[in-house]
Amino acid sequence: MSTIAEVVVAPSNEQRGCASSLSISTPLYTHELESGFIAVNGSPADCVYLALHEIYRYTDFDCVITGINSGANLGQDVLFSGTFGAALTAQLFGLPAIATSLVGGGVKGAG
Repeated sequence: MSTIAEVVVAPSNEQRGCASSLSISTPLYTHELESGFIAVNGSPADCVYLALHEIYRYTDFDCVITGINSGANLGQDVLFSGTFGAALTAQLFGLPAIATSLVGGGVKGAG
């Protein structure tokens, strides 16, 4: 029997259009929320990097799921998507990754 672990490390504020950017000269800080999730003052790619190399460095992950963001990431838009950039970051470190997006009526920022 396998165990499914849920780990959430996410930006503390919206990060639209940041692609695969990593914070090089800005210090990153983490904050554990009441839910147990970790908020980071950086990009989605920063979150993946910190999760894999610092916060959960002794954890073996099977895959990384990024997002969910408001709005479609279609066509060339994926080149600028922080959600997609975070999935690419996971893949750079050898983990399968899925980037998720949501578009439709009533979604903040969509339309």
